[in-house]
Amino acid sequence: MNKWLRPALRTTLRLWRRQWSAEATSGASVSTGASSPSSEEAGRVTLNFFCPHQVIAKNRQVVSVIVPAASGLMGILPNHVPTVAQMRPGVVTIIGDGGAEERYFVSSGFTFVHPDRTDICAVEAVRVSDIDPEEVSKALADCEAKLASSSSSAAAGTAEAQRAAVAQIGVDVYLAMQGVVSGTR
Repeated sequence: MNKWLRPALRTTLRLWRRQWSAEATSGASVSTGASSPSSEEAGRVTLNFFCPHQVIAKNRQVVSVIVPAASGLMGILPNHVPTVAQMRPGVVTIIGDGGAEERYFVSSGFTFVHPDRTDICAVEAVRVSDIDPEEVSKALADCEAKLASSSSSAAAGTAEAQRAAVAQIGVDVYLAMQGVVSGTR
């Protein structure tokens, strides 16, 4: 875990627990509308994480999840406000018991935070440890070459503009992936 993220996560968890215990002892009603409060009481988030071709996690209890939202990194803890967030290319970090982390690179997708669970729907996801830096460099160079050879003018025609757009998406994804494998992201 990044050295700046660990203290922030600890502080967030500490504040959340303090608020939870204060509300519980004051007799205030603590209701999130969740149908299964057992995961929230245990300080866990129920996670569903899938792609069109694979299920990474189904009804899995985790401490927290960090997703690369389009607006920035979004940490999800129990009792998170319901949210829909578009994901950008980046790393989804799943934090389990004892701070154990699983990291997956996602190309894009959406995260749906519900009162009782979080659903991550990614277009593509691969374990960060399974990424080959040489293959990423080759794919990035290929996409950059395709983008450079494409004419982005409207006069070039719809097919050419589509090829340029696909090449640009490839450049964006492989640049993000390269940053992850090199440790700069």
